[in-house]
Parts: sequence; C-alpha cells; structure tokens
Amino acid sequence: MEANMKRIVFLAVILLAVGYGFSAASQVEFVARVTAIEPESEEVANLTMQLTSTFGMNVRVTEMTEIRGDGDAELSVADLEVGMHLKIEGIFTDATILAKEIQVFEGVSSFEIKGPIEAIDTTAQTITVLGLVVAYTDETSLKGAESFDELEAGDIVKVEGEMTEDALIATDVIVSENQIFKAPRISFEGIVTSVTDTGLLVLVEGVTEVLVRVSEETDIHGDVAVGVGVRIIGTIGEDLIVDAAKVIVQKLLQVAPAKLKLKIDQTRQVVVILHTFFEEDVEVALVSANPEIAELAADTVVIPAGKLTGMFDVKGIAEGETVIEVSLPESMGGTKSQVQVIVEDKGNGGGKGPQKPAVAWKPAKLSLKPGQTRQAGVQLEAKAETALSVALSLKTGDAEVVQFPATVEIAAGAKHAFVTFTGQKVGKVTVLAKLPDSVGGGESELAIEVKAKGN
Repeated sequence: MEANMKRIVFLAVILLAVGYGFSAASQVEFVARVTAIEPESEEVANLTMQLTSTFGMNVRVTEMTEIRGDGDAELSVADLEVGMHLKIEGIFTDATILAKEIQVFEGVSSFEIKGPIEAIDTTAQTITVLGLVVAYTDETSLKGAESFDELEAGDIVKVEGEMTEDALIATDVIVSENQIFKAPRISFEGIVTSVTDTGLLVLVEGVTEVLVRVSEETDIHGDVAVGVGVRIIGTIGEDLIVDAAKVIVQKLLQVAPAKLKLKIDQTRQVVVILHTFFEEDVEVALVSANPEIAELAADTVVIPAGKLTGMFDVKGIAEGETVIEVSLPESMGGTKSQVQVIVEDKGNGGGKGPQKPAVAWKPAKLSLKPGQTRQAGVQLEAKAETALSVALSLKTGDAEVVQFPATVEIAAGAKHAFVTFTGQKVGKVTVLAKLPDSVGGGESELAIEVKAKGN
C-alpha cells in the first residue's frame, strides 16, 4: 500500500508539473495578491498581481482559464476580487501570462488550506502543505496534537492564517482525526491513444500513457477519438486510474480570448496557442471577415520553432460585429479557429460631445471580519477627462457595521480608484458610489457583509 501511495503521489506531481505540450520553460506557477482587475467582458479580464512590494505581474484571464475556489468550487471572472490571493498556473507570452488555472485563496490577508503535511522544518518552525510553506509561531492555535513537535509528515491538517508580503503565518492548525483524505484533484493534457466504453489511454509528455476512467457522470466536451488532444480534470484513485470529472477535447490551434469586445479606435491583443511543438516556424494566417469593423495589424503571425504562442493586434474601426479567422497552413492540417469581435461605440454619449462615464464597484460584493481591512475598486467605463470626486454613502444597514471614507478621488486620465473598508461589527450594509452630476451622476451599489471571526 505504501508503495502504491508513493507511485500515486509521484504520478500526480509529474502530471501537475508538465502537462502535454508545455515545457517547464513555457509554464509559470505562483501565488500572489490581486491589486487591480480590468474586465473586458464576462469571461475576459486583465489582472495585476503583486509578487513583491516592488514587482507586479500582468495575468490575462480568458474563457480557457479554469477558476477554482474553496471546496473545489467552480468560479468565474466575476468572482475575482481585488485583494484576493491567487495561485496562478499559466503560459508565458511576450506581454503577459495567459492563465490556464487559477486557485482562489479566500480573503484579503487570510488563507485556508487542507491537505497532508509534506515536510516539517523543526529549525525554521514551518510545515509544508500543498507545496506552500507555512510558519508556525507561538501564537498559532493547535488542535488535534499537543505541540508542534508531535506533528508528523503525512498528518492531514487544515491550516488557517494570515498572508504577509514575505510569508504565510498560521493562526490555526487543526489535525484531522480521520486520516482518510479526499482523493487529490488533478488536471493534465495529452493525446488520446486508445478509446473504450469505460476509459481512455492518454499519452502525456514525460509520463507516458495514463489510464483515464470515464462514467455517466463524466462531463465530455467534444468528440473523443484516437489522436485528438484532450484536457482531463478529475481525481486519482488508489488503483492509479484517473477518474475523469471532465474531458475537454482540444484543437491543435486555439485562440484566447475567443470573444473580443472593443471600443472604436481601441486595440487589444489575441494569443494564438499551439498544443504541440513544431521543429520549424509556423506561419498562422489571419483574416478579418469585415476589416471595416475590426482591422488587423498584419495578415499573419509567426510562431517560432519550439514555441507555443504568438500574438496579434485587433483594432476597432466601426460599431458592429465580425469574425477573425485564424488558420494553420494546409501542410500542417489547415486547422482553423475563430475570434468573435464586437465593436461598440465610445461611452454613453454615442460619440457626440464629452463622455459620461458609468461607474461600477469591482467587486460588487465584499466580505470581511471585525477588525479586518479590505479594498474594493470604484471603476469608470471610460477614463476620466478631469479629476472626479466620487461620493460614498451608506444606502442600507447600520453605519456602525463598516467604516469607509465619504469620497474617493479618481485622477484625470485614470479609470479607477480603491476604497478601504474596515469591519466594525457583524452585519450587512450597502454602500452607494455616485458620480458628480456633471458627468452623468452614475451610481453603483456595493454589498458588504461583516462576518463573525471563525465563520
């Protein structure tokens, strides 16, 4: 049994580390705090992640990104909030990181993780869980064991704590009495080499073939056949078979985002992704079905030999909808993919006279605990032509629940500003942000819940 478990862990580590078609040099994985969110649509957004006090990184979220929260809950772009700590796994491009997977750690400065202790450093007084090193201090509350010295590698623990710029600090460590742990979730990519009524064999670079079990509960997207690329999401059983919760058939050629929203004269980038390496440069053809609506900077994009991604620019020319067709050369199969493009008029004024920027809270909901501080952004639809003072007021609820300023200033040329909220006591309130009448007097509501500590 011990040998089997070692093989399971080894397999899981390899699958999570390599993935089909992505070398270690073209992948990145890190945990960082969200400092800004610029949404483009319901499925697409640009995140600014703070890695250190002086260094930030841009991350692009698209419909290809899988977002997960506590309890493996499936989330969307709308659930992401400024202040969250996210574990990002993605692909390097020239301008940003294209996120493949995002794991959300709830809270601005807090975290919660559950899993087996992988390592213990008695000198540094740290434990490692899910690859994260957590500091154990004299203030840490321990349940299920008498002292830090009693903790052992393999113990199943729930760890809650605070995230600082330099470390994860445990406030509570709870050792599970039931050491039977939920099967680890796994996600990987590969090429199907065999298909039966009950399962698949998937060839994964660096791992050879992996047996995948499918059932009536398995969510299958696309036509599974020998030779197609697939993404498998599921769990590993003790029999070393991966039980698939989801099977996603992948094309050789993919674009992200697949839907693009633009304003007139606005330019955005699209990433072209190959799901295998080529020994020679790949010239991908680009065609705009209606260049009078959406214009391309070039009619081809070249992905260098040994690389997986390339980028091209799309510019909004006139209001309307069109399609960008992206295709591989016929010598490489001629696989095609499309980007749907929607070009909208500039702002509320219909292009006539000064713009009247709408306002919105990002996020629209916020939760915190008494004594805890969190931020939410007041965001304009268009850049402010002059400095704006946005009025903040309590619309519903008890004024003693949360503390916040009466106004927030948005600088000329900026689109957003952050408001700091401090939890005072348990309760629910609604905070109203209102623009000056001179720019339309737009309003937006933010729902805030202050929860009791421990909830």
